Order: sequence, then C-alpha cells, then structure tokens
Amino acid sequence: MLFSHLPKLATYLATSAAIACAATPAAAKTAFDGSKIRVNMSNTLVMLTQQISAAGCSIKAATNVEAAREDLEAARYDFQLILDGLENGSPALSIPFAEKDPRVLRAINAVKKAWSDVDGSLGAVLTEGDTSATSEVITISQKALYDATSILASDILTAYSNPFEMSQSDALSLSFAGRQRMLGYQMSSSLCGIASGLTEAGTQETLKEYSTLYDRSLSALQNGLPAVGIQPPPSELVDGMLAQAQSEWVKVKPIVEAAVETGAPSEDAVDAMNSFVRDTKLLMGNTVTLYMLAGGDGGDVYKVALESYAENEVVKWLDEPILIEALRAQNAKHASLEQSDIDTLDLKWRAQMKEGGGEMIDGLLERPLSDWFRERVDATAGLVVEIFATDNLGLNVGQSGETGDYWQGDEAKYIHTIKDNQGTTHFSDMELDVENGVYQAQISAPVKDPESGEWIGVMIFSVNVQSLL
Repeated sequence: MLFSHLPKLATYLATSAAIACAATPAAAKTAFDGSKIRVNMSNTLVMLTQQISAAGCSIKAATNVEAAREDLEAARYDFQLILDGLENGSPALSIPFAEKDPRVLRAINAVKKAWSDVDGSLGAVLTEGDTSATSEVITISQKALYDATSILASDILTAYSNPFEMSQSDALSLSFAGRQRMLGYQMSSSLCGIASGLTEAGTQETLKEYSTLYDRSLSALQNGLPAVGIQPPPSELVDGMLAQAQSEWVKVKPIVEAAVETGAPSEDAVDAMNSFVRDTKLLMGNTVTLYMLAGGDGGDVYKVALESYAENEVVKWLDEPILIEALRAQNAKHASLEQSDIDTLDLKWRAQMKEGGGEMIDGLLERPLSDWFRERVDATAGLVVEIFATDNLGLNVGQSGETGDYWQGDEAKYIHTIKDNQGTTHFSDMELDVENGVYQAQISAPVKDPESGEWIGVMIFSVNVQSLL
C-alpha cells in the first residue's frame, strides 16, 4: 500500500534538495523549452491521482455522487491530455516539442502503463455506471499510478531544472506549495474512507499522516525553515495568501483531529473537507505562481512562455473560416456605426450584466463562434480560461463566457493591435482575475482577412499564468 511508505517530512526535504541540486550549468536553457510548464504539469498529474481516488471513494460511498462524477470526468480528461502533452509536446499546453530525455520517456511509459489500468476502470464507472469498479480505481490510483507519476515528476524536475533561474531554496518552497494541493485530496480520500469503511481509500492512520504533513509543510512555508533551505515568504502577497490558507486550515483541522481520534467522521465533516480542498487548491495554485514570479527577473518569466504560445499555437487559430466569416459579417453590419452608437451598445451590455443577463448577452453567447471558443478553451486543460474576439471597431463578435463590457476599443488589446493598422500582437501584464480566481495575462492577436489583407478584428486569449510556470 502507498500509505505504508508515504515520505515523512525529513525524507521529502532531503529528496527535494537532492533534485534541486541535480541540475548542472549544462542544463541552463537559452531558448524556451517549456521547462516550467513541464514541471508544473507533471506535478499536476500526481495531484490528479489523488483527486481520482477521492472522487472514486465518494462514488463508492454514494455521497455527493454528481459532484464526484464531475471531478472524475475532469480528472480523467486532464490526465490524458497532460500525459500526451508531456510525451509528444503540445502547443495547446505551451509544451513546444516532444520529450527527448530517455529517463523521462521511461518514466512516461511507466505512467502510461498504470494509467491504462485506471482508465479502463474509469470507463466502467463513468459510462457503464459500474460502481464496483471504483475499488480498482482507488487502489491503483493510490499505489501504482501515484508511484509512477511521482517518479515522473522527479525525473522531469531533474531534467529541466535550471540553477540560474531557480535556486535550491526556491525549488523547495515551490515543491511544498504545490504539494499542499495533493495532500488536500489525500486527506479528503482518507476521510471518505474512514466514513464509509473503504480502507483502500484511507484510514485513521493515513489521515493522521497526511494532516501532520500538511500542517508542518504549511508552517514551513509561512515561517521558513532555514535549517533545510526554506526561506520565509518572498513577498507580502505570498505571506497573505499563506495566511489565508492557514485560516482555512484552522477551520477544518479540528474536524480532521476528531476523525483521527474517533474514527467516525460525520457527513458534514466530509463535506467540509471537500470544500476546503476546492478552495485551497486554487489558493495554493496562485501561491505557486507568486513564488515563481518573486525576485530577480521573475516578474517577466511568464512572458517568454506567452510569446512562445502565441507564435506556436495562437497563430494557427487566426485563419479559421468560422472566425473569418463571423468578423466579415459583423464588420459589414457595423460599417455605419458612429462612436455614439458604440457607446450606446456598450452601456446596454453593461446594464444587462448588472441585471444578470439579457437578450444581447445571451444572443452573443449562443453564436456558433462562441461555441467554438468554448470548445477551444476546454481543449487546453485549464491553460486558456477565456477566448473572445472583436470586430474592427472593437465590439465583441464571439466569446467563450461573459465579458464585463461589449466594447474593447479603448483598451490596449485593441489600441495596440489593429488601431491605425498596426497588426501587432499585444501581451498584457499579469493580474489576478477575481471572477476566475487565477492569475491571468492576455494575448491579443490581430486577425487579417486572407483575401483582402485587411485587419478585420482581434482574437483575445486569457491565459492562466500558473499553468505556464
């Protein structure tokens, strides 16, 4: 069982330090190779194994089944997409080329082997409703798949670490912050296992082990642990996010301790832990991003990845017939609009937004172009969180979700792309998107009519920055 050999804190520290020191100057990269996203995505695979286990337990125990099925479907989709991207490269995930390192490729093959067993059982659960298959899903996810993805993550970190970009201390802090998300799912799975009697999902002993590790890791991140190379938070913003995580942890910690002591958690206790995992998963993801961007030239590190994504992936979407035809049609329709007309349309949009929706908003969201944008967003496993396009006046033509305004003509995404016929791609600064709860940056790419050669609109991609790091 995985539970019998879960690394203790000291072992984890030693292992992480060794990995952080393994890179040599020869490993330094001069061109974008997707190193940060490879490391991030491989760690995400480890987390997904525990998300699968926790969701499988909920289905087996018949608690919050609908939400658990959604978690399972999302994890299955993301796992396959990420694994394929790590092996073969994926411009959609900002992984620029296929893996070449023999050691990493061996680790990928080991993950594929374990995943094939899990995926078969997942198919039985999700498509055939065979809840008996959840036991196999939980068992393999907790042991073989977890072990294989953990080795892969370590091998990728060793292969792609660059000591000139990331110090040993930074590597340790990032490992700790990223690992908190996985530990949350492990606690959730254990709590479900205790409540339902599914020992393959977890026991009192595993819950105690995971919660202790979570508590100590969070303390190390908040206060620093200089003896092993972990420094205090690098900025007030990181400090604030860790304090928020601590505040959330304090709320559920008594529930965890009671479950460890009594072995009889209530349904409310299980629900509280699930809510904690959802909330802190996003919070710790943002914390990881801030660690990556702290110090030195870190504030611009994401821009290299954004530029690569624009050059290798975004450019492929700009001549799609569905996009070109939609832009041509709206440009013709809006050819006679004056600025006063544009302002009236924008005010109407904003008024409907305040009311929670309306005919104008619904009509745009129901367009075929908007459907296509949503399909494109779903295909990026969280890398792109929003896509929309404007016509040659800066008015929205299609969008994957609601935007705060209808007219973008007074913003950089329009001014620095096609206004005055510039035809340049614009990259925004990173900022926290309150609605989605993630740090984002936008790529705004001008769209040219393939027949006339005129700039007819702008396609805007909101990119989840932490997925690039």
